[in-house]
Amino acid sequence: MNGYFTLEAAFLVPAAFFLIAFVIHVAFLMYGRCLMVPDAYLPVMRAGYLGEDEDVISFVMSQTSFQTGGKYFGNRVPVYTVSKDGKYIVAETKSETNRRAFDLANAGTWEITAGARAVHIDVPKRIRRIDRVADIALLALRGKDGKKNGGMEPGGD
Repeated sequence: MNGYFTLEAAFLVPAAFFLIAFVIHVAFLMYGRCLMVPDAYLPVMRAGYLGEDEDVISFVMSQTSFQTGGKYFGNRVPVYTVSKDGKYIVAETKSETNRRAFDLANAGTWEITAGARAVHIDVPKRIRRIDRVADIALLALRGKDGKKNGGMEPGGD
């Protein structure tokens, strides 16, 4: 009768150990995926506010090492692919998590991908446009000769 407990423990303890290790490994995978989504979007969003004459692709690529930092524990640091499609800046990131500890027959990796897209706004151009519209509206309120109320004085004829 005491041998049954030993036999059950010989099967259950290794199975439980590998199950817990597998859950931790999948948690590393999900942790990397959760990090990649904002890490893909933030450099692209920052580049969206640059002027038209600036190179947004090189700006995004210069921001990637700052954005990713050393926070990808259990995963490889993501590789960025950046392109500009019309008024959109598009970034795709790829990373990998090793799985050879759980799949001895296939020592491959699990691939994680994330993408982001932001609109290139060109803030200086918009500010100039808003200032110009405000100037035109102010001129329209003042009238042609530049005086308030179309040149009419309050209380005058």
